[in-house]
Formats: sequence, C-alpha cells, structure tokens
Amino acid sequence: MVRAVRVLVVDDDPAICDSICDMLGAFGMQARSARSGREALRMCDRVCPFDVVLADVVMPDIGGVQLAEMLRDRYPAVPVILMTGRDSMIDGVIDAGTVPLFKPFASLQLKGVIDDALAD
Repeated sequence: MVRAVRVLVVDDDPAICDSICDMLGAFGMQARSARSGREALRMCDRVCPFDVVLADVVMPDIGGVQLAEMLRDRYPAVPVILMTGRDSMIDGVIDAGTVPLFKPFASLQLKGVIDDALAD
C-alpha cells in the first residue's frame, strides 16, 4: 500500500490553513497545520515527520524565508514551498532555494507544485 504524502501547512491565518488542508485532503494527502514558524519548528523537532512543508512568506514570528532556511539546514531532503501574494517577495523566495506558489491558487495548481517538489 502506498503511504499518503504528509504535508505541513504553515500560515498565521487559520482560515487559509483550513482551506489548504481541505484541498490536500481531497487529494488523499495527510495535512497538518501550524499557525507560526515557531510551532512548525516544534512539530519538526529532532525528526521532520513531513514529506513537504508549505509555508506563507509573511508571518509575525518567523517569516517563511527564515523558516525555509532553518528547515533546509536541519532537514535538507524535505522540500519547502513558500506561498506569497506579493510579487515583491519572489526574489527572497527564490534566494532561499524554495519553490514559490502565488496566492490565490487552485487546488490542482497546489497539487502540481507539491508533486513537482517531491519529484526533484
């Protein structure tokens, strides 16, 4: 039996987390959410139990770019996808070595980005 893809969704907006988790669930993925970068780091303490991390760029405690850099240092095999609705943020996303995903996005676009990130 094939194991479901495990995704950590990190966004300080609970409605966005819930919406994305619902989208991922419709594709048979297992999604959990964190409301902050700090919470995401706690959830990935010692071992990262996720196949991919999907995080917002702008968050109040630890921004998505900083979170991506910290996760990459600790878990280099776990791809990080950064969501942003601001074109001005794209350079930071790319410089962090992450995959950008522009908000708003459709569920098939989300699935495609995750599939591509896991295939690399």
